[in-house]
Amino acid sequence: ERFYESRYWQKPDGRFEIEPKYYMPVVRHVPTFPARDLKPGDTWNAPGEERHDLREGFGIAEPYVIPIDVRYRYRGEAAYKGKPVRLIEAAYTVFFRPEAPKSWANFYPLQIAGYSDQLIYWDHENGGILAYEEDFKFVFDLSNGNSIEYRGKASAEVIEAQLMDRGALSKQVEDAMQGLKDVKVTSDELGVTISLENIQFEADSARMLPGEKAKIERIAQLLSKIPERDLLVAGHTALAGTAAARAELSRERARTVAELLIALGAREPDAITVIGYGAERPIAENATEAGRSRNRRVEITILEN
Repeated sequence: ERFYESRYWQKPDGRFEIEPKYYMPVVRHVPTFPARDLKPGDTWNAPGEERHDLREGFGIAEPYVIPIDVRYRYRGEAAYKGKPVRLIEAAYTVFFRPEAPKSWANFYPLQIAGYSDQLIYWDHENGGILAYEEDFKFVFDLSNGNSIEYRGKASAEVIEAQLMDRGALSKQVEDAMQGLKDVKVTSDELGVTISLENIQFEADSARMLPGEKAKIERIAQLLSKIPERDLLVAGHTALAGTAAARAELSRERARTVAELLIALGAREPDAITVIGYGAERPIAENATEAGRSRNRRVEITILEN
């Protein structure tokens, strides 16, 4: 999993002003509106684009751009979770034969074909998408003779959150964590992080030792008082074994902590993201047991959202 930063303006007609270096959002300039008032049943076309992150697997360094021509149909006014919206159908098909990228790993896309059918809930009052639903299918024919198919359903909604007062929240968390061994609190642009260093699991296992549960219970009590923020639970290992094994073990250990937080009522499952970094982000030298113990950790970040 990756986290992305993106900064852009959305103009009144729906198009974006955004620097080309950003990977997100993937779909851009959708919806774009015509320069006329719309009535239910009106249709129009407008260009857009998809930008994909193909660094992993393909080794393509820059955002990968797929141009799209979007067909729109305005359904009319409706409501989404009690809020007035305008319903817009957006559909496009893709048949794209790109030039070879400037650089790649072992293969690259020769041809991309597929479709996307979307239902957009447009917040006319604030000028933006409130939510959307999508059915999609895309097939990438690759330069090595293989094909990759992506298909499924997607949905999302915009959630507004007040900016975090990281200083005040850090102080609240530090005060609540007083007396807990091997627990450190830090903050950065991502949010406020509770780091459980030297957290104890059975060897090469995601089974937590009984003595650690009381620590998680204390953290869950705190998190229950901050219900409006999502959580990121990240696992880390020392430098031992293969990279794949370390990544899997760190992810499963993070999942163990996340599931315990859910069971304790600290968060609903959809408010927690789990990720495993393996040994990619050490905080101490792996040459000593003391350093390896610190690197074997799980971090719980209260996200800026």
